[in-house]
Amino acid sequence: MQRLLTGGFPKKWLKNNNYLNILVKYGFCGFSGYADSKFDNSNNKCYFAFIFNNKKLEENSMQSNSQLVQFYLGQGPDNRGRMIDEILAWKDEQIENVHDYIQWLFPLKETSAFNSSAPVLSEADIATFRNNTKVNQKLLLSLAKLIDFYGFMATWESGTYQIVKSKDFQQKSRNWLTRNNHNFLRITRILKSLVLLGSEKHSRILLVALEEVYKDNSKIIGQETLNYWKDALNVNTSA
Repeated sequence: MQRLLTGGFPKKWLKNNNYLNILVKYGFCGFSGYADSKFDNSNNKCYFAFIFNNKKLEENSMQSNSQLVQFYLGQGPDNRGRMIDEILAWKDEQIENVHDYIQWLFPLKETSAFNSSAPVLSEADIATFRNNTKVNQKLLLSLAKLIDFYGFMATWESGTYQIVKSKDFQQKSRNWLTRNNHNFLRITRILKSLVLLGSEKHSRILLVALEEVYKDNSKIIGQETLNYWKDALNVNTSA
């Protein structure tokens, strides 16, 4: 059984234009006009609702202190000296042309064939992403950044979280909607990583959006790629 939980972003994030743009523009947080969102002055947090597994998020349950977790908490860089805030502030051109960040934003349990220096998820890492609110929120910011790059946006319709095409989809889809595009592999990684890190619902909702795109672009995407995307949701989540 699933339930809706609320989480909060610290007020200092709202003073940072990069975070504020991501949170409000992509539907993860808002003020007037954004359903299921509010700014609560009593505790200075901007609240949003997401679908999580039916379990309590606990800050210190099996906390990992790995380089990956430190990176996600904003307390340390990746192997190239970049902080996560820096990457989340990149423009689309950087998201497209830099190839060694995606393994940090969406880590897996296997060593990357394209970036041998990228982190490999440990059992403690997975537990931290699933149970630490701050890390999980940052993961969803990473998701927001990438779906915007692909021309999608997060919305709420009748109390249901959805990922749909944005008004910029036609333009932004040129980044990736071409035959044998390397972003097809990135998308597979994103879907799989979300499942491993406890955000299976978001992975499934993203897949629904991708399947809608596939209906009109099956010759570009191909059945094999679609099968990889679907199989990504069946990844073994045991560490």
